Amino acid sequence: MPFALNILKLSQNLNKECTFPDIKNLSQEDQDVLIASCEIGLMGLRPDGIRVKDVYIPNTPVEFNEFVTVYSRMLYDGLYNVPPFSTVLRYSKHLTALKRARLVTDSVIVTKTYVEDMLAKIQANPDLVKRSDAKVDHGVASAEPIQEEVTTSIPTTPTRPKTETQNTSECPLGDTSGDPTDGICYAAKRVGSIANSLYSVETDNAYLFAYKKGLTEAKTIQRAEINSLITRAQFARMVSLFAMNVLHKTPDTSLQCSFTDMRRETQEMQDAATVACQLGIMGRDTSGQPNIIFNPRGYVTQAHVATILSRLLR
Repeated sequence: MPFALNILKLSQNLNKECTFPDIKNLSQEDQDVLIASCEIGLMGLRPDGIRVKDVYIPNTPVEFNEFVTVYSRMLYDGLYNVPPFSTVLRYSKHLTALKRARLVTDSVIVTKTYVEDMLAKIQANPDLVKRSDAKVDHGVASAEPIQEEVTTSIPTTPTRPKTETQNTSECPLGDTSGDPTDGICYAAKRVGSIANSLYSVETDNAYLFAYKKGLTEAKTIQRAEINSLITRAQFARMVSLFAMNVLHKTPDTSLQCSFTDMRRETQEMQDAATVACQLGIMGRDTSGQPNIIFNPRGYVTQAHVATILSRLLR
């Protein structure tokens, strides 16, 4: 939630009754993140963006309609929320606005590629779309239709300087630069292949960014398993590489992160879990201490993504 609060300057409505009985078994940190997402007006809400849902359902995969609704609410401050009794499909206005801003294209499964793409856009353009005061026809039967005016723009100059290499003498997750003595962990100028791609331009660009930044070793988009779900171990490797190669964060190697359920995993996945823990992204409890287990083969859920992104952007 720091991105929404600190960069987009969204504020929490502490008077909103954001209580969900199905999140009580989560860690306090996870509960705080989910409640904050509701108070900011992003998740846990009905289509109107005002009424709170009865349950949050934190352990289900993110669906495309949920993704575009949250993304739109974050960028447009709830402009495209749908009033009660509207005849409009609950997420159609969100989708239309994001398509016009060229931020999403077709309906797809929200996979690790979509997460990579979101990270790429946040890193390159924190102020993706300026807020709009446009009036929107929400399709309420008793209301007079209003012509929709969308005034959005995409900044041409990134607010965060782009750095192409991670200058470090050690590469905790391996050196893919081709020269182990150059102090660079990945080859900044490498380009993946999207030849014969059947995916959207947006998905192609997300893959190219991920390959360029060393987040994936799949040399072609066909090998990138675009539509697969992502496990916690796989996600740990991806976000750790993003944290080091793009955000230039440094793991605290003095922290002893050892997980009893990682012993049968590959060395690559063991290293990923350790580094994610040392970076403070995954594998820690609410007090900041390393957990005993990592659950490497569990799939990443909405609650996981919210918590991990919150930690990553601190």
